[in-house]
Amino acid sequence: MNINYNLTEEDYMHFSLYHAKNSPATRKSLRTQLLIFPFFFLIAAFLYTWIADQNILWPLVCFSVFSILWLVLYPKYFYSFVKRYSKKMLDEAGDVGLLGDHQMNFSEKGIVDSTSSGKTYMEWSTIKNLEENENYFYVYSSPTTAYILPKRAVTSVEKTRDYIQSRIHM
Repeated sequence: MNINYNLTEEDYMHFSLYHAKNSPATRKSLRTQLLIFPFFFLIAAFLYTWIADQNILWPLVCFSVFSILWLVLYPKYFYSFVKRYSKKMLDEAGDVGLLGDHQMNFSEKGIVDSTSSGKTYMEWSTIKNLEENENYFYVYSSPTTAYILPKRAVTSVEKTRDYIQSRIHM
């Protein structure tokens, strides 16, 4: 099975966000960051009332509002940071064949991905898993790297999914 497609910067950004939202390590880091700062806000409220010899009510209300804003707004900031960082990594990498025209060949032995800068080969036994969302297949070769295959490039999403899954689970 041969699939020709053009991988764009937008495709790569979709992968970066998908991976950040689905990676157990990234989700754990986000959860930790979401909970640590409200905890510090609460401690700050108690310290302020103790140092200033004030009633706890107003500082507690103010720091609670900060905590709620943090919980609501920080995930949006976090994922925008992921996008900015991914863009920076693409800019630093230059033309290494990640973006642009790809010819992906699925054979009985593995995957060959040909680009303007060369070929990569991965045997099926080294493919970890197949994940997908509405617009992409992600064929993971390690916990953090994947072949990005836009569904717009395939004629049959179901046949492609079945073919890849049957090879991974051999």
